[in-house]
Amino acid sequence: MNAADTSEKRPLTDENKPHEYPRSGHEEAAEPKTPPGEAQVPTQWAQESGQPAETAAPAVEAAPPAEAAEPRRPSWFKRLGIFLFNPETRLGRAVRATLRWTALVVAIFALGFLIAYVLLYQPAQKDLNATRQSLEAAETRLEENRAALDASARRVEDLQTENEALQNSLEAALRRGNLLKMLHHVNTARLSLMDEDSSAAAAALDEASRELEQFLPWLEAEDSEFTKTLSLRLELASDGLTRDPATALADLEILSNTLLLLDRVILTP
Repeated sequence: MNAADTSEKRPLTDENKPHEYPRSGHEEAAEPKTPPGEAQVPTQWAQESGQPAETAAPAVEAAPPAEAAEPRRPSWFKRLGIFLFNPETRLGRAVRATLRWTALVVAIFALGFLIAYVLLYQPAQKDLNATRQSLEAAETRLEENRAALDASARRVEDLQTENEALQNSLEAALRRGNLLKMLHHVNTARLSLMDEDSSAAAAALDEASRELEQFLPWLEAEDSEFTKTLSLRLELASDGLTRDPATALADLEILSNTLLLLDRVILTP
């Protein structure tokens, strides 16, 4: 085996690969280009392997051209939009102008609504809220005043009841005072009659008669028969002072006992 055979069978590596010099532009233009779809094999590799450059690698057949895809038909909505808004047609221009004017009118109305909302509605709403709060506060104060008024009315009723009770007590005390005064004058008349002083007894009976007139209306309302008994005994005692002092003294004693009974039964609480 000679050196030539050894060099041919030795594999091509980076060390024994022949050095390539940069080519000029004329050499690159002169070199034929490999058609697309064929593998390009370097000439030097083909020479070292003992094969011609044309048969170094089999040619790859080019893929047949793909059939042209059928264009997709647009949807009816898109076609309707093109029909209505096409600027190249009279209808499209009219629709576009109408749409612009409609949008302008809507924008003006929206702007007017916004201005009315900001300048009119919000202040009115604030005033309404303030008025509602004032009304609620006034209602609260009214309820408080009404509760205070009810408490005052109950207090007034209690005071009126108490006043009526005090008034009744005062009237009863005055009537009892008149009765005791009358009893005092009757006893004075008895003592004067016992001392045979008819003039003093007559004066005492006159005072007793005036005291009887003070509570006579009330006594008639309570017991008319009792009133008649007192008046009759007082008249009999007055008439018998000079005519029959003994009978008059008995009448005065009966009158005194009647007044004491009246004080215990009716006037004493």
